[in-house]
Amino acid sequence: MSNAWKFGQISIVFATIFYVQGALFPRAESSWLLGLWSGMFLLWGWSNTAFERWDNGKLMILGLSLLSGLAFLPNLSDDYFRFLWDGHLLNTGENPFVQLPCFYEVNEIWPGGLTPEIYEKLNSPRYYTVYPPLNQLIFSLATLIFPGSIWGAVGIMKAILLLSFLGTVWISDRLLRDLGLPNKRIYLLAFMPLLWIEWIGNLHFEGLMVFFLLMAIWMLHKHHHYCSAFFFGLAVSVKLIPLIFLPFLLKRIGWKKTIVYGGIVLGVLIFPFLLFYHQHLWANYSDSLNLYFRNFEFNASIYYVLRFFGMMWYGYNPIHLLGPWSAVVVIAIILWMSWRERTLNTASLIRNMVIVHSLYLFLSTTVHPWYLSAALVLSIFTDLRYTYLWGATILLSYVSYSQDGVMERTWILALEYIPVYLLFGMDLIAKKVRNQFAGIT
Repeated sequence: MSNAWKFGQISIVFATIFYVQGALFPRAESSWLLGLWSGMFLLWGWSNTAFERWDNGKLMILGLSLLSGLAFLPNLSDDYFRFLWDGHLLNTGENPFVQLPCFYEVNEIWPGGLTPEIYEKLNSPRYYTVYPPLNQLIFSLATLIFPGSIWGAVGIMKAILLLSFLGTVWISDRLLRDLGLPNKRIYLLAFMPLLWIEWIGNLHFEGLMVFFLLMAIWMLHKHHHYCSAFFFGLAVSVKLIPLIFLPFLLKRIGWKKTIVYGGIVLGVLIFPFLLFYHQHLWANYSDSLNLYFRNFEFNASIYYVLRFFGMMWYGYNPIHLLGPWSAVVVIAIILWMSWRERTLNTASLIRNMVIVHSLYLFLSTTVHPWYLSAALVLSIFTDLRYTYLWGATILLSYVSYSQDGVMERTWILALEYIPVYLLFGMDLIAKKVRNQFAGIT
């Protein structure tokens, strides 16, 4: 059997399971979903052993398989209703960073594509949007092309993420070759269930962020510093999280270039905001971000332990303290790691990115599965294995959803995190042991 035919078979079966889990089962049907996802992980594991090398001829087959995700609406997340709302709002000439959705419900005003049906599906109608301007422009484009069709508008956004996925695979292949790593590692990425489920299935724009971030790393590796800064700025314009990686650039390119690099990133980030300028823009946007750190909690690990002791001490949930302080601790760790860093090549940069992103999630109050995207993709360039395990166990968080709402269970959290923490420790210890033996020899 030829490799192309075998790859095609895996792709067809994988895409079929992907379609079935997305089209037929809502997130409350956790037993069915976990069973189907287990099948996807088995195929993922098989693909990593069935092939010796990757060639870009398989990229077309992969793309055709991903098309199955366009055939169903997101079934595990309702965030896309806010995407549609913001897009329609922008197309009516209103600023999504200024106008609360509940304003229209209270005043019974429904201009353009804003409808009571979409409003009822919003999970945060009393919060200002947290999605940066680049996302807003995509939302606007999708709803402009299909103003009267949820399916059509969602399809446009999914198509953008599908191209982001293929672009991520393509650029990863080139970066692996440049780093002298076996390009067989692409199979760790091409059929990773979490990426299919959360990027193409559930319409999360971490996929676009990761593509831009990889482009920034590749350009940096080739010493195209300012081109790298442009793509890094685009990544931050989709999601702010890549900002935590900036301290690692200082030793690599020096003070002067780092300042220029940061200036380009800031310019690319701020310029789209100017299109939405309003005197209350920053206050509203920062309020929404502040709510994230001080109010929301889901699928956390270390934070829940700290919360337990905090409730014993204070008599109430101290999230308003723990959320911001967790961010401060992460920043301190990042600055310490960047200061202590001695190996300054691209491989060590990517490894540090994976570790600090993981530490950020370990200390976060809210950890949805798609938050893991960056660490998961970047891991294929490292010796770290715990992210692959986490990419599987983090999907257990969907067991918390039921017909009656969200109910988290301690044993599910333990099942998700304890193996990940153990393997994380083993990965770090293995690195130290290798370094010690290298020093002896």
